[in-house]
Parts: sequence; structure tokens; C-alpha cells
Amino acid sequence: MSPARDRELGDLNFVRLWVGETISELGSAIGGPAIRFAAVIVLSATPFEMGLLSATVVFSGLVMSLVAGVLTDRLERRPLIIVCDVGRAVILLSIPLAALGGALSMPQLYVVGLVVPALDVLFRVAYGAYLPSLVGKEAIVGANSRLTASAAVAEVVGFAAAGWLVQFLTAPLAVAIDAISFLGSALAIWGISKPELLPRATEPARLLDDIAAGARFITSDRRLLVLAASSAAQMFCDGMLGAVYLLFVMNTLGFAAGTLGMILAVGGIGSFFAALKAREVAERLGLTRSMVVTVTLAAAGLALIPMAQGSASYAIAMLVAHQLITDGAVTIFVVTSRSFVQSMTPNEVIGRVTAGLVCANQFAALIGSIVGGAIGAVLGLRAPLIFAAAGTLLAAVTLKAIPPLTESGP
Repeated sequence: MSPARDRELGDLNFVRLWVGETISELGSAIGGPAIRFAAVIVLSATPFEMGLLSATVVFSGLVMSLVAGVLTDRLERRPLIIVCDVGRAVILLSIPLAALGGALSMPQLYVVGLVVPALDVLFRVAYGAYLPSLVGKEAIVGANSRLTASAAVAEVVGFAAAGWLVQFLTAPLAVAIDAISFLGSALAIWGISKPELLPRATEPARLLDDIAAGARFITSDRRLLVLAASSAAQMFCDGMLGAVYLLFVMNTLGFAAGTLGMILAVGGIGSFFAALKAREVAERLGLTRSMVVTVTLAAAGLALIPMAQGSASYAIAMLVAHQLITDGAVTIFVVTSRSFVQSMTPNEVIGRVTAGLVCANQFAALIGSIVGGAIGAVLGLRAPLIFAAAGTLLAAVTLKAIPPLTESGP
């Protein structure tokens, strides 16, 4: 990275965004599993209810992704990011408050699963569109690498803490920590002083027309279209995995929350080192090849989950290996694909393009969650895990259809 790019990433405004995002990721690493722990441990959720909870989360993100891009391309992005942080804090606090009053229920978790993911999507779309104007497109890959690396550290700490917090403080109190973290993120981002490069909206907002413009940009470029198809396939598989993973590890393998939290934390270690190497891998292998290789590795890592059985030590080895391999591989894919999209997309449409890709991913994950829960209920919890690994391998093959132009960058 050039000295100029280093100076850009060392700017106090980027550091504030970096700190805010890291704090938010730390809280999410604690709160995300804690909500699912609350469903399984406190409310004794069934496989169908867990599948429905996962589907609710994804459905909300899908709906919001349709309008998040329009809002991001029409409004200032930093205030949107702050509103999302504060909003998530408020709704998450309802869980520990309800638990203290003995009123926590699955319907409430479904409501939280509608509101929080919607704000998550708006946050990520606005954040992704805001980053190029903050650091400049020349520093995008370096910025994404650093942000992803710190998110990986937050994942290690957060997931490790989540299991033990749930085990010793209960899941609702772990969610309260998540809520507080979002307030810390909002304060950090509030301190950014650099003027924002605003979208150049020249016509009145028309929701359907604006959404269609983003979709047309994606479909008109074969590189984005193929990337969208592969990402959607990966998210379908991720939806199947998310619907049954917790039940498989806790009910089938018999692990306690603390042990599971430590296993999940290992994935952050793989993500951290992968994020540091993402730029080097992309330069060495080429953009297309690096994505094909990393998604293939992710599929191999996923295949290890249904192999976990028998002795506790063997099962832990399989789950830990999955975390290291899959999380590391996916991290490099995310850094390179996200940087590619940000670099090639004009500022005035980047929000809608990002939201369009998110929408496709959320829809695929929604269907995957429903399918995963149904397959788990009928064929057993290992079946959707096997299908998820096979589907991810198919997503890697799909990436080979990206035109060679991407090898030299956008």
C-alpha cells in the first residue's frame, strides 16, 4: 500500500468509523448467538420455531434491502448509520426487560427478528456506500481489510464471551450488552467530521424506478450478475446451516453454551489472519481465481460439520476445523468481492447496487432457512448440513463464469 493510502487510512475520521464498526461487531458477536440461545435454552424452541426465527430475520432484511439503497442514495449516509445504531440498541433492550418481567416469548423474538435485521441491512448498505467517500477508492481494499480484521477480533472475543455470558448471566443479559455496544458505535461515528460526498440525486425519488435502476446496473454487467448468483447460492446454504446448526451442536452433539461459544470464537481467528492476507491473496491468484479458491475451501470446511459425531474430542476437532477453514475463506471472498463492487460502481448508484446484491442474498437465505428447517425436521439435522456444503461447492463453480476482465481489476 502506498504512503498516501496509509495516510488516508490513518486519518482520525476513518479511525472513528473503524472504532465504531468494531464496537458494533463485538456486541453483535455476543447478541446474535445470545438471541438464539434464549430461544433454545429459555423458551425450548423446536426445530420449526428455530427455522421460523431464522426466516423472520432474513425476511426482514429482504424487505429493507428493497428500500435501503434508495434511502442511501438520497440521504446523508452518516446520520443513517447513527440512527440504525440507536434503533438497534432500543429494540434489543426489550429482551432483557421482558425476561426480567417473566414475559419473554417466541413472538417477541420474532418481532426483534423483524426490526433489528432491517436496521442491520440499512446500516450495512449506508456504511458500504459511505466508505469510498471517507477513504477514497484507492484505499478501499486496505480499508475493507482492516475493518474485516478488527471485526474478526471482535468475533473471537464476542463469541468466546457469548457462550459464557449466556451460561453464567443468562441469554437476555447477554443481549443487553449487545444493545449497549450499539450506543458506543453511534457515539464513535457521531465524531466523524469529514464532509460527506453526497449522492447526486437529480430527480424526485420514485421508489420502484430507483430500485429498478440499481437492478439494471447489476444485470447489465456480467461480472456483477455472476457474482450476485454465486453469493446468493452461498447465502441459501448459509440459511440452511443457520436454521439447524445450534440445534445440531447442542442437542445432537450435546455441547453446553460455553463450549459452543469457544468453538464459534475460533472462526474469528481464521477470519483475522485471512483479512490481513486478503489483498496479498487477490494479487497473487487474481481476483476471479481467489474467489473460486476461497469459496471451494469454504465448502470443504462446511463438509466437516456433519462429520462431527462420536467422542467429544473428535466432534470438537471437526467443528473447530470448520470454523478455521470456512470463516477464513469466506473472509477473503467478502473483502475482495466487496472492494470490487465499491470500486466499479458510481457514487450516485452505489447504495442501490449494494442493496440489490443484499436483497438477492437475503431472499436466498430466507428460502434456505425455510428449506433447512423443513429438511432438518423430516430427514434429521445432518441432512441440511450436507446439502449446505454441496451447494457452496456449486457456488464456487458458478464464479468461474466471471469474465477474465476481473483479473486485472475493475
